[in-house]
Amino acid sequence: MPGLLKVLGTFVACVIFICISNTSLYLHQLALDCALILWQLYRFCEEFGGQPQQSRVVNCSNELTYTICTMDRGLAVAILTFINLLVYVAKLASDFTHLRSQIFLWWIPSKDHCCAGNSDLPGHRSIMPTRATAPDYDDFWGGFWYFRLPELFSTCVAFSLVADMGFERGDLGNWSMSIWCFCFAMTLIIVMVELWRLPSRFPFYWYNFPVTFACYAALVCLSTSIIYSIAYVQFLLYGPSRDRAIAATAFSCIASVVYALDAAWVWDWYDLTDIPCYVHTVPGLLKVLETFVAGVIFAFLSSTSLYLHQPALEWCVAVYSICFILAAVVLLLDLGEREYRLPVPVPIFQLVLTLLSVLLCISALVLWPLYQFSEELGGQPQRPSDGDCRDELTYDMCAWDQRLAVAVLTAINLLVYVADLGYWARQVSVGTEDQPRDS
Repeated sequence: MPGLLKVLGTFVACVIFICISNTSLYLHQLALDCALILWQLYRFCEEFGGQPQQSRVVNCSNELTYTICTMDRGLAVAILTFINLLVYVAKLASDFTHLRSQIFLWWIPSKDHCCAGNSDLPGHRSIMPTRATAPDYDDFWGGFWYFRLPELFSTCVAFSLVADMGFERGDLGNWSMSIWCFCFAMTLIIVMVELWRLPSRFPFYWYNFPVTFACYAALVCLSTSIIYSIAYVQFLLYGPSRDRAIAATAFSCIASVVYALDAAWVWDWYDLTDIPCYVHTVPGLLKVLETFVAGVIFAFLSSTSLYLHQPALEWCVAVYSICFILAAVVLLLDLGEREYRLPVPVPIFQLVLTLLSVLLCISALVLWPLYQFSEELGGQPQRPSDGDCRDELTYDMCAWDQRLAVAVLTAINLLVYVADLGYWARQVSVGTEDQPRDS
């Protein structure tokens, strides 16, 4: 039944593509360009520029013509879309039934170890995944359909819509598009590695990497959606470019949600609960936040004119770099499971590095606003209304807004470092040290 539904779904989709071979049916409306669920509304509703009745002119007359009537094509696409929706609903119901049976078969053996005949149950895996073995191949396809494919689709649509804007996308659009392209490419690489069963070829435990990347991708896509919409989309004139930018922002938000679900659930989906995941711990999440906020700060510091005129501001940039390197080194040591090879206990090592980062961040939090917004020290206390800071569409971000964003992000990162310092101070004070994990 699932195979037959797949064949039927692809066949109906091919017929739809034949009916919309004439691009004049949809290129004039973004809703028709992006989502066929809006087809009926924009094709047959007069309020949205549609045509509720068949025309008697051109190729829709009741006589022999060499092209199919445009109205008939639109109606055929609407009917076929509805048919394909029914097919996909049936396929979803079939997949859900199969998934529920698989979850039941996995749940019973894990909860009832004393029942006889567990190894005879269909779908039962007598060997749980370990560091030396990969998850079941069915788990990969489940993760692909429910996580990887939506991630690929949403990021691909997001950067495709912005790329279609041409020169109107501006520098901020190019930056956003590069973020979505990177997320798409990395997700595709992860899919290829797991599809070809290559995780065992890596010198580290592979499945830590997709979860960590999913955490970063969720944060990056969410921040890109916020920055792109606030600093660029709201100033676009109403028209196709604005519609494309809004749609790209929406798909970026969808991507961030899917990546967040991926980071939260894929470890359990692959049935790796017996293997510790560093990103799912409090210090792991804090390290991800520290490095992510530092990366966003570097993005706002892309213009060297913000800090090269003052040695104190150069010191702040050096502080951001040092704190980022320290957090990245700790994160890589933990993901590579090399932290227990250090000559000092892990909690003490983490405590010292975090304390150093807190002191450095305090100095940056004091110096950056002082030299950026104080008139006595050459700063600019108020936002200008000319140049790139006009309340209209510009292709460069306002320099004053960049300075303010760096100051706010510095304060946020300091709070994260303080939370990290409190965690490790408690670990050292109570004398609890993690035991080395099996390699």
